[in-house]
Formats: sequence, C-alpha cells, structure tokens
Amino acid sequence: VFPRLGAPFSHMESDKLASSLRVEGETETFEKVEKLLNDFKRSQTLASALELGVFTALLKNACPMTASEVARAVSVHSSQRIDPLLDVLVAEGLLQRVGVGHSAKYDNTPASARLLANPESDTYFTLFSEWESGEKRNWSKLTEVLKCGKSVQQLSGGDEVSSTAGHGHEHEHAHTHEHNSEECGEQGYEEIEKVMRISFTALSEAFDFSRYTSVLDIGGGRAQLSRILASRFKHLQLTSLDMPSVLPYAQKYIAQTGGDVSNRIRLIGGDILQDDAPKADVIHLGNIMHHFDMEKRQFVINKVFEALHPGGALIVVDVFLLDGSETWALLGMVSNQLAGKSPEDYVLGEDLLEKYCEKAGFAPGLEKIPLCGIMKGRVAYKRAPK
Repeated sequence: VFPRLGAPFSHMESDKLASSLRVEGETETFEKVEKLLNDFKRSQTLASALELGVFTALLKNACPMTASEVARAVSVHSSQRIDPLLDVLVAEGLLQRVGVGHSAKYDNTPASARLLANPESDTYFTLFSEWESGEKRNWSKLTEVLKCGKSVQQLSGGDEVSSTAGHGHEHEHAHTHEHNSEECGEQGYEEIEKVMRISFTALSEAFDFSRYTSVLDIGGGRAQLSRILASRFKHLQLTSLDMPSVLPYAQKYIAQTGGDVSNRIRLIGGDILQDDAPKADVIHLGNIMHHFDMEKRQFVINKVFEALHPGGALIVVDVFLLDGSETWALLGMVSNQLAGKSPEDYVLGEDLLEKYCEKAGFAPGLEKIPLCGIMKGRVAYKRAPK
C-alpha cells in the first residue's frame, strides 16, 4: 500500500488507474497535479513547524530530543500528534533522526539550524518574512479575490493595499530599492537590508569590480551596496543616489562602517527620472526597474548609457527579472494581485531588458550574474572605442 493524494491505493487499484490514463501526456499531467497537491501538504507541514517553533526548540536544547520532549517544548498536546510532523521533516531532509519508535531522537540538520531556527537571522527573514506577514492568509483568499476583483485588504473592509510581494516598493513610483524612501523609516530599512544583503554580497563576489574604478548605485537607500563594495574593494570610488530624505540614513550607516569607507562613498540626493546621473564605470539599478512602465524603463536605460564611461557596465538586479520559466516569480505576481497590485507593473522580461539596452546603444546580449536568494542579475556592456 502506498499513499496517493492522501488516500491509500492498493497495487491493483494503482494498475487500474495507470491503465485508464491513455491520452497522450495524461500520465505526466496526473503526476504533476498529484505533486502540486502533495507540495501543498508539505508546505503546510513546514509552516506549522515554524509556527510551533520546532527548529528553534531543537536549537535551544543543544542536543537531540525525543518526540515527547519536542511536544512539551512547543506546547503540543501529545507526542502522538507531533510524531508524524517530525517524520515528514526528516523525510524532507530538514531534520535528522537517530533510532526508531518512542525512543527515537530528533535534531536539526546543520543547514536547518542556520536557516530555520533563528527568526532574527537575515536568511530566515529572507525566506519567511512575507509568508508570516500576510501571504499565508492572502493565498487562502485567492479564489475569492479572482471572482470579485478586489484585494484581500478590500475584502476585509480596509481601503489601503498592503504589500506582500516584491520586497518593498509599496508605491508604484518609488525610485529606490529600499521601500518608499519618504516613509520607510529605520525598521523598514532594516528589513529590506536583510533581504538585499545576501544578493549584494553575492554580487560583490560574482562580478569583477577590480576592472573598474567608479560605481554608481541608483536608488542606493542607506548605501548598502556601496558599503559592501567599499569594504571589499579598496580602490573603488562609489556614489549612492537616492531621494534627499534618505541621505541622513545613509550617512549614519556609512559612519558606522568605519575605516576609510566614508572617504570613498559620495551621497547624492536626486531622482533618476528627473535628474542627470553622475558619470561612472559601473552603474547599478537594484530592484527598481520593475516599478517603471515601458517608456520610463527605456528612458532610464538611455540615461544610464549616457552616464557610463566607454567600456563601462550596467548591472540590473531585480526580483522580477524573468526569462519566462521562473514559477516562483510568476507566483509573486499572483501575490501582488492578492495585495491589490497590477501584475503587469512587475513584469521585467529578460528579452525586454535586452531590447531596452540594445536600443540605448549597449552591446548585444546580456551577461548573467549568479546571485543567492531570489534576485536575478544581468549585465549590459557599453562598447569601448576601437
């Protein structure tokens, strides 16, 4: 006997089912649907484990625990109720188990201890902040939202639209990758920096900045990318451009970084849609392009091209930089619908980005940058004179 869609099927019943799937592609489709339904159960298991604090309890205990001990630590009625959940987590590779039966002991894997057990860590925030702040509730309302054309917030009687996807940018015309610059505040910056730190660190390692001498970060927020680059590349001169109201935050955190960082980071208050971009060898657009319509995107790319020195590079890092196959990003657009946003506002197709760049004068083709987390990175190069 083995489980299918939550119910036990005998081998005879399974053979009968297989023989009934005769249409071309029907078996593959059945298996895909079955997997999707079981994936829902698996994600719910993980969500319950996180809500109960299973991973955190195991980390705090500092040694393996029996199911009864875990049940007491997370206030579950009995070990019989938590046994199956723990075993699913073992099967998924998120926990490890030694022994069998009631005497079996459970513990985090080394990766789970780092990623899942500390709600204050950057990695935990990156993975689960949106889910815990409303995505779980919103997705349960998907059918209702599609039928009535309202957001979850509107269905509950509220007028404002809450942001649950895209890591910030609660207003369509925000021009930074650090939330709405005017309204974000210290807490908002801390949250976004946790998400972006992983990607920016990966960018500093994946792209060869040693070939260049100056970098401009458009929408630089608290100059997070500039601070990371300044600490890693002592030769770089860096400029962070954002709304004037953001600059005090940036100045504060640059000063806290120490060393000669403050001498190599220049802060400029401005709006890329209205002001000229300073000249630089490398220009970075971080998680802002998906907020612009097609006309504004081309306008920004044109302006960046003019600001780049010959032989320079444009780096675009964006959570919604799609090549058409990223299911997670397409699901993110559904999340935006649930929050009352138009998914079209967030589509930044890789093919479109390439067309914008070629039209502006960049060399054909985009170079991919391997980044950690959910961000995607692409590079366009401005030809050097022959």
